[in-house]
Amino acid sequence: MSDNLGSPKVLIVDDEPCIREMLREILTIENFEVEEAANGREAIERMNQSSIDLILLDLHMPHVNGYEFLQYLCDRQSGANDNPPQEMPHVIIVSGYLEEMKTWETALQSKVAGVLAKPFNPAKLLRLIRSVRLQVRAPLGV
Repeated sequence: MSDNLGSPKVLIVDDEPCIREMLREILTIENFEVEEAANGREAIERMNQSSIDLILLDLHMPHVNGYEFLQYLCDRQSGANDNPPQEMPHVIIVSGYLEEMKTWETALQSKVAGVLAKPFNPAKLLRLIRSVRLQVRAPLGV
């Protein structure tokens, strides 16, 4: 989990800069440490650089999309490619394409902590984050 003993670390993965900025503002006010990635490729780099507690993940992005990134997380957790298994952060899908996600959501129920449709209400996002029991040493702060 997070290297920071005080605040849970959230990785925002979305190709829309305005969405990343809005999420950063909401989470920073609530005392979360925030990192950003514009696509799944950047998110993989962030995952390799630091410990992440929660991921807010868009599905449709260039390069490595949300589906592919989620598969990377599952492979990472299972120790695929002769790598040691690593703990999977909680993932909340934040997407405008939830209709196409229904079959995926069923297949990945145990891997996804929550789903939120865009556009979203910030209060609803914070309620969803509160409902996710992050395994960190500090309280969620929200």
